[in-house]
Amino acid sequence: MKEVTEPLHREIRPEEILRIRTQTLQERVTALYQRARQSLNCGRYRIAAREASLALDIVKNYPPLYLIRAHANLSLGFYSDAEADSSACLKLEPHNLGALKIRSRSALMLGELMLAKIDAAKMLESDPVDITALYVRAQANIGMAEYAEALADAEKILRQDHSHAEALRIRSEAMTALSKGPQ
Repeated sequence: MKEVTEPLHREIRPEEILRIRTQTLQERVTALYQRARQSLNCGRYRIAAREASLALDIVKNYPPLYLIRAHANLSLGFYSDAEADSSACLKLEPHNLGALKIRSRSALMLGELMLAKIDAAKMLESDPVDITALYVRAQANIGMAEYAEALADAEKILRQDHSHAEALRIRSEAMTALSKGPQ
């Protein structure tokens, strides 16, 4: 066994000291938010949701974090989570159009047609020709057998985009149902 010849304690010079600084909670939330936004923009939805969740563990009342996580969950097909997060955002910011858009699409995918229709109508109050809102409302109307309303929304979409595949499908379905009359 080799004998230690160097002293166990030595004097440390000031230039050898490295100051360690930890982030404040606000700095940590800001960094996580920025990374979550970047991940979302790059299509890394799982990472975006995780980073937003980590930030929400620190601060609960920050609508953009709920919106990021809602968008990521919608993109991943986690519609219940997307609906919950967009609802949390809307509690804090009742007129957030991004949250309304995500919640309406999630509700539509979950078969919650009345919620989808209500949210789409709120979006259309701000922008009467919003194609996403018109599509969601038309699709909800088809599901609720309100064919005349579905047809009207499909026609509004087709005035803006003549080849919108979903609007063409909805128009065809609504016209077929209306031609059969009440059942």
